[in-house]
Amino acid sequence: MQKRLLLTGILALAGLSIIGAQDYSSCDGERYRQDVFDAVDITAAIQFGSNTTIGGNAQNLFMDVYEPAGDTAQVRPTVVMAFGGAFVAGQREDLDDLCRTLARKGYVSVTIDYRLFDQFIPLDSNQMHDVVVKAIGDMKAAIRYLREDAATSNQFRVDTNLIFAGGISAGAITAAHVAHLDETDDIPNYLQNIIANNGGIEGNSSNNYQYSSDVAGLVNYSGALKDARFIDANDPPQLSVHDEGDGIVVYGNGVVFAGPIVVVYLEGSYSMDQQAQAVGVESRLITYPGNGHVSYFTNNADQYQAEVETATADFLADQICGEISGTQALRPALSARAYPNPLPRNQPLRIRVEGYNGPLQLQIFGMSGAPVAQQALSGGREEALSLPPLPAGVYILELRAAGNQLAPVRHRIVIQ
Repeated sequence: MQKRLLLTGILALAGLSIIGAQDYSSCDGERYRQDVFDAVDITAAIQFGSNTTIGGNAQNLFMDVYEPAGDTAQVRPTVVMAFGGAFVAGQREDLDDLCRTLARKGYVSVTIDYRLFDQFIPLDSNQMHDVVVKAIGDMKAAIRYLREDAATSNQFRVDTNLIFAGGISAGAITAAHVAHLDETDDIPNYLQNIIANNGGIEGNSSNNYQYSSDVAGLVNYSGALKDARFIDANDPPQLSVHDEGDGIVVYGNGVVFAGPIVVVYLEGSYSMDQQAQAVGVESRLITYPGNGHVSYFTNNADQYQAEVETATADFLADQICGEISGTQALRPALSARAYPNPLPRNQPLRIRVEGYNGPLQLQIFGMSGAPVAQQALSGGREEALSLPPLPAGVYILELRAAGNQLAPVRHRIVIQ
């Protein structure tokens, strides 16, 4: 499925594709990564659809839209978020703090309703699949509404090429399927029947099917897919954050229990990350130790929440601004190659810079956004660098010219 909405331009680094500088004047190295607005404007209770719950009750569906106050940008990237609550509880207002955080960084952020299970608990597996499919259709209706608004009244100045889906727990399960589930996937017959009974792959919570529900990326906070193989090569990039011993939504794969009844088998963030890497989809995974569920926003928020918010902003900004931090709309980008990639441990990393002869600064960041190494380079020729010993994994390499006269290059490098 062609869900990846590519930014223009390609830079080569380490034999991998780097999405290059789009003419997006609001990418100035601060907006989208840091708080650049003091206040947030909220438009609450906007109806984007309606439908019938699993219990047969009619429900109107609403969204709250958060915008940076005083923003003059003509178009803004938008993040559509869904709350958690095991598909039996929760409300869109639960994501107020998270939406405010995103809006202060310059995003339009949206928190949405979706239909919950409203029959007697416990659920069985068929009911759980049904309520998840309903939620997917509701989120897709919200995304279509935003594209329809952009094409008509344009109240929210949404960049229709840069709409991201995200959520927490059950909301992340919903968003993950919005991003990755497509008619071309190998969908089991029982799930195909449930999808068909809910209006097909787009759902039936609104009838504005002339607008797309595709997304430019996924922000997955402790979510999962029914089958990680729903991720294929043309799917959008993803950021996942998950507790390793999560007993509510599995980190790897397994069944989710509600009391004595097996509800559903899921494949969590680790499985999603492995599948994405196998098919060449950009994937960033932040794993926290312990048995909590969304602990980084709850029990361990003091320790981890700021880190997760920074990693989220950097992931989104990389997709928006072409994985180049800085004012690439105003200055040309540094041109460089780094190899080999993947890089075997204890082997030198070779870097060749083209068209620039001055000093350079190399920094390497972990996937949490924390710097783990830095080194000065003379520039103007190929250099072989002996990096400090780093654990195997995925890192962000940033190469910056002295004086910032060139926009720096940032991209992933894998150390084996």
